[in-house]
Amino acid sequence: MRFRHLLLAALFLGASSMLLADVFALPSPDPPLADHHMHIRSDDATDAFITLLKELEGRTVDDLEGATGASDILTRLDAAGVRYGVLLSVAYFFGAPDVEFENEQARVRSENRYVGDQAAVAPDRLVAFCSVNPLAEYAMEEVRWCGENESITGLKLHLANSDVDLRKAEHVDVLREIAELANDLGLPVVAHIYTRHPEYGYEDAEVFISEILPVLTDVPVQVAHLGGPGPFRDAAASASQAFVDAFEEKPEVLSNVYFDLAEVLIPAERAGDDEEVRQAIESMNAAAVEQIRALGPERILYGSDWIFDRETSEYVDVVSNVPLPEDLLNKIASNRAPYLP
Repeated sequence: MRFRHLLLAALFLGASSMLLADVFALPSPDPPLADHHMHIRSDDATDAFITLLKELEGRTVDDLEGATGASDILTRLDAAGVRYGVLLSVAYFFGAPDVEFENEQARVRSENRYVGDQAAVAPDRLVAFCSVNPLAEYAMEEVRWCGENESITGLKLHLANSDVDLRKAEHVDVLREIAELANDLGLPVVAHIYTRHPEYGYEDAEVFISEILPVLTDVPVQVAHLGGPGPFRDAAASASQAFVDAFEEKPEVLSNVYFDLAEVLIPAERAGDDEEVRQAIESMNAAAVEQIRALGPERILYGSDWIFDRETSEYVDVVSNVPLPEDLLNKIASNRAPYLP
């Protein structure tokens, strides 16, 4: 029911009402070169995830798959015909302000080391991004450690899970310091800039563009989910428009900025027999495609937002059923972030 409500909200995006079957090419004739947005977690992080689901959403999960290693990742990539995988740490789970985890800092370090070790198994195909809640008192120390670890390629920042508010000056100041350190250490950044603010959108993205990007001048910056939380609803449309406008007004600030499509485009088949949900999905996808063209297809990176509680066959479906017009599909499938080997 929750997913249904999420999708129905897309009807208010004002997307084209044209028949998407005439516009989208499914499946992709060529698999993506890289999956730029994959999550991996240890047994400890899996337990933390279960705790967070219970505390924040009242959900009880008994059969969530535990630790997934490099061999599992490579099996999935191979089955989908994908060459590279970007492994994003979920160490920020332990720094979530909603639950107090014992030995928080040590567990953050352990999780980041775990992800780095898995990427090191296949350094020609896998890269690891460490993560930390930027508001944690040990955040600077952890980022320095990441910069010194040869198995770590970059830094993942998840503002929503860390409860960073881009409308609070003190939060922006801390985030800027973290970003500046990452830049000095040569750590590319994957940023989930969506926050918990109920009116998140254009204003928040503007803050990120004007206050954070200017200190990330020497490393690639990958904005997750096209600036939103996932599916292309109002928040993502509004935030991504701030980037479209910024490309016209101050393109030099965004010269190294990319956007990933993790969970942005949703295959209409997920609606099943519900025609209302199907129409909502198609409307949402059409709006996303318009924004992809405005941002520039050369800056769009494929990402699945993969979490390892699905079967490999499902991953293949996620990778192959990317609902894009044919002219965009092959272009984006061939895009490759500059931080990849």
